[in-house]
Amino acid sequence: MIRINLLPVKAHRKAEAGRQQLILFALVLAVAVGGNLYAWQQKSAKEGAMQVQVNKTQQQIAELDRVISEVKDINKKEEELKTKLGALDKLKAGRAGPVKVLDALQTAMPKKVWLLSVSEAGGAMKIDGIALSQDDLAEFMTALQNVVDTPQGIGRLVAGDNAKESRVELSTEGKVVNLVPSQVTPFFTNVKLGTDTQGADMSGAKTVKFSLSLAANYSA
Repeated sequence: MIRINLLPVKAHRKAEAGRQQLILFALVLAVAVGGNLYAWQQKSAKEGAMQVQVNKTQQQIAELDRVISEVKDINKKEEELKTKLGALDKLKAGRAGPVKVLDALQTAMPKKVWLLSVSEAGGAMKIDGIALSQDDLAEFMTALQNVVDTPQGIGRLVAGDNAKESRVELSTEGKVVNLVPSQVTPFFTNVKLGTDTQGADMSGAKTVKFSLSLAANYSA
């Protein structure tokens, strides 16, 4: 009888099966590692792209903050400029008002009237003076009411009967101009006599000491 020992064959088959399992495990492990590596690369790429976008957005925000800061600074400087211009306008108006008042008073002064004092506050005025007669005082009051302000300066209303035209004698140039009524504004208004007292000067000549209240039109 012939006997065949099958143990080496079985052992060989077992070893071969073991090698195949190891190869299969290695392949599965390689696929798993490759898949994880690919997924990690994809995730890293997405994170990198997101970080680039975040950096870009942060740069845009920083630029917007800079622009906003510049705009705020411009607005602040504009407000400061407006405040300064307003102060200059007030100063200019404050200086122009008294000059106009003196010019207007000079335009209205008759030869036989002298001023002792002139006070003004907010357009309200008080004038104290001396006239040689009641007629001279009346002439002064009438002259005050005829003083007008025009685009060409202070003047004296010569004639204004025509509703379409007013004749004004300019105080600075002495010439008479024709203006439409809308260009002519009374400078002194509400002229009222407060007191008028008979007196005499040092030579004994009769005089009239008077006090007037009136309003000066600074807006003209």
